[in-house]
Amino acid sequence: NQAGIAIEKAQLYEEALRAADRRAVLHRISQDIVRFTQDSEQIYAAIHEAACKLMSCDVFMIILRDETSNENVPVYTVEMGERFELDRVPGTGGLASSVINDDKSLILRNDVEIEQREVFHFGSARHVQSVVAVPLRKGDQAIGMISAQSYEPHAYDAEEQALLEMLATHAATAIENSRLFISEQKRRQEAETLRQAASVISSTLDPDHVVKEILVALKQVIPYDNASVFFLENDQLRVVMAHGHPHADELTNLTFPADDELFSILKRTGRPIILQDAQKEPRFKNWGDAFQVHGWMAIPLVARGKVFGYIALDSHEPGAYDVAIVETAMAFANQAAAGIENARLYDETQRRLKELEIINRVSTSLRMTQSPDEMLAILLGEALRLVDTPHGSIWLYDHTNEKLVQRFARGAEARLRHTSLELTNGIVGHTFETGKIYISSELKNDLLLFEGNRDSVTPGLGGVYLPIQSTGGAVGVLTIQIEKGRQISEEINLLTILAEITGNSIHRAQLYDQSQRQVRRLTSLRDIDSAIASSFDLRLTLNILMDQTLSHLNVDAVNIGLYHPDLQTLIYLPGVGFNTPSPTRPQVRIGEGLAGHVIVKQQTCYIPNLQKAPEASNEPLIKREGFVTYIGVPLIVKGQIKGVFEVFHRAPLSPTPDWMEFLHTLAGQAAIAIDGSQLFENLQRSNQELTQAYDVTLEGWARALELRDRETEGHTRRVTELTLQLARYMGIGDNELVNIHRGVLLHDIGKMGVPDHILKKTGKLNEEEWVEMRQHPVYAYNLLSPIAFLRGALDIPYCHHEHWDGSGYPRGTKGEQIPLGARIFAVIDNWDALLSDRPYRKAWPRKEVVEYIKENAGIIFDPKIVEIFFTMMEQEEQTD
Repeated sequence: NQAGIAIEKAQLYEEALRAADRRAVLHRISQDIVRFTQDSEQIYAAIHEAACKLMSCDVFMIILRDETSNENVPVYTVEMGERFELDRVPGTGGLASSVINDDKSLILRNDVEIEQREVFHFGSARHVQSVVAVPLRKGDQAIGMISAQSYEPHAYDAEEQALLEMLATHAATAIENSRLFISEQKRRQEAETLRQAASVISSTLDPDHVVKEILVALKQVIPYDNASVFFLENDQLRVVMAHGHPHADELTNLTFPADDELFSILKRTGRPIILQDAQKEPRFKNWGDAFQVHGWMAIPLVARGKVFGYIALDSHEPGAYDVAIVETAMAFANQAAAGIENARLYDETQRRLKELEIINRVSTSLRMTQSPDEMLAILLGEALRLVDTPHGSIWLYDHTNEKLVQRFARGAEARLRHTSLELTNGIVGHTFETGKIYISSELKNDLLLFEGNRDSVTPGLGGVYLPIQSTGGAVGVLTIQIEKGRQISEEINLLTILAEITGNSIHRAQLYDQSQRQVRRLTSLRDIDSAIASSFDLRLTLNILMDQTLSHLNVDAVNIGLYHPDLQTLIYLPGVGFNTPSPTRPQVRIGEGLAGHVIVKQQTCYIPNLQKAPEASNEPLIKREGFVTYIGVPLIVKGQIKGVFEVFHRAPLSPTPDWMEFLHTLAGQAAIAIDGSQLFENLQRSNQELTQAYDVTLEGWARALELRDRETEGHTRRVTELTLQLARYMGIGDNELVNIHRGVLLHDIGKMGVPDHILKKTGKLNEEEWVEMRQHPVYAYNLLSPIAFLRGALDIPYCHHEHWDGSGYPRGTKGEQIPLGARIFAVIDNWDALLSDRPYRKAWPRKEVVEYIKENAGIIFDPKIVEIFFTMMEQEEQTD
């Protein structure tokens, strides 16, 4: 019994020592684990060492569960002191899955049980015979497994399981703390990296620099082999940076359709896309060296709620990226998006400022000139500076020839063979007609290029063609040539604005020139009207008109032919602009020559090439002068041909409607001048004939009176001559002399109303007869006043018996109230009457007549006129 008791005590003592050793091991491992929280590998090694001290450990494994990928990850595997690296395995099978998923410890004691649990076999050729495996727990959740394995069967029982479970408790805490520590360290590192990247980004406004810094910083947090940044531009994705690619420069600026399926998802969701193996994803597009890409992640770049691009991270390893890094990637992407957007806004602001500066400079320059040529030079210079190219030109539409003409050219454009094109020719014509921008990647091979210029086009150049528009329509085309493959999409908008500003300036200048031209033309027409109205010299008027035509229509020569209907011929006036001074052109019969055909057809004749015109074959002067273009306009007034208005030019001439309208206006003025001159000549001739007829009639009336009263025969003739002589001596004008002449002829026309027994009475008249005789001025007034033609002559017939002192008849007017003509005639009438025999007395002697008139000056006669009369008579006598 004593021996049994001693053995039992010894066993209890050994058990107590082993228990003490186990506690010491567990205590030490708990301290080591706390000390090693920053290093997972040290934790794993400490746990392995402790397990080896507690039980047989030919093989030792620590496996952790990756919940993201639902995989079991062997983090620490040792067999017979040698470390092995094993691949991840699915979380649905094998020993680890059973322990972790069921959250229960297992002891496997023989080959059958080990085989059923699919225990890993690696390293040694020997097979384990015993396995103990326990879960690693974080709270109520299994996060992994620890397993000790032995080559010996039945190496483990409940005691080893319990020890390993205690060890697992310490291990789980240590591993979780390590995870947290590493996670915190990683978070801090990411935060610091992000802060540094933000600092760098905020210090630059260069989009390329921002993108590069983000990719460099991102690699410190999320490792990658290659990275690319794409921007969405219109309907394309453009590679703005390729980092880590073997041929990054060649890949930059490549474009892809924006309807890519993966990008469409990215754009719609605004969240990253992760591909575990891109080569197994049919939606993934291989480009560059993408065939090496397996792990792939796309991170959207979002600004103001819209996806404007993305960052693509490539890895040559499958499964390189998981959801755990999504938020980190998004944080970097958001920082990048903000930096890119700021840089873009700055670039946009700077570009706008530059554009405004250029627009302001161009607008100011354009306002300071009215010359279209200077405006075009300003536009071309600014356009070439903006695009930084020496090649460009400006084509303008020529309304006269209806062609596009190269007005300014520099560089390669100055070497084009054909610089005048039809509207249907080439890219220039296409741009002008459509009003749309045309971009050619390579001009030399462009099918739309005008064939006549293909040989003279410089190889290796592309081109941009922009219509020059204005509010009045298309003006011309601006062309810019750049190196093949170069893009100037950003400059095109500004070029369009500059072209439109210049187009409107040119249009305004053209309108100003047109208005000035219209003013000059109106002034010319006014001068012509003044010449027509102020001069009766037809040749002078037509010479002025031809000079104005030469000046305003810019033709070389002008001639006018006058039509004589009686002779059926045209007689030419001396023309202007001919090389031969005062060229003489023969009379032209109707139907002959250029002008003859114009008369026959009675419509404008335009001949652009006189050398080929049969009508000009008989015009030697035209051939000698070298005229090329002819325009003849018939001069028609009220349906009657007055002549032909001809203009000649020594070069081809394509008149515009406005030009032709002014030519017809000038021709109309010529027709009016000719018609007016002819009317005036006819009227003057008719007036002269009518006046002669009036005067002959008046003289006839005067002779009829003398026939009635033979005693006064010759009296009318004598007093007429002497009265006009005195009136001229007194300085009376010609118009009034006409009235005096007629008045003298008709001075006694009223006696036609006096009965013959009174008029022819030889004795003195009684009172009653004197009353009747004194009525003859009234009879004259009543007879002549209804005749408008003779109203100016009424003064003498009506007033020649009025006296200076008012004692005369019929009205008793006096002094200067008596018309001047009547006062003059009163002196002459009495002078001639007293010197002539009358039925009732003999003629007075001249001396007595002189005394009588002088005595009655101031009584019967105007004393001043009496004085002037005798002065005139004395001068006449002295002259005789």
